[in-house]
Amino acid sequence: MEYLRAVKERVAEKTGLPAKAVEDLFDPAGNPFADKHPVKLHLIRPKTALATDGGLEFIPAEMKARIALGEAAAREYFGKIPVVQTVR
Repeated sequence: MEYLRAVKERVAEKTGLPAKAVEDLFDPAGNPFADKHPVKLHLIRPKTALATDGGLEFIPAEMKARIALGEAAAREYFGKIPVVQTVR
């Protein structure tokens, strides 16, 4: 959403169009995303890149090691996010 806001500002700056005209450019009729809200995506990756030797072979020991790397990265990442409780 920050990117889209920056693009709109730049369009207004470069074209001299009023804010309403710029908004209209980015909000066409039938926009399937008009009533949607942004969702936070969490990209979780191990600290080191996984080996890329083919990748089509299932070697149980390697798969277990890769799963462990992913689990460790997820624990570290989510351990830094504060827990927010909501009341329903």
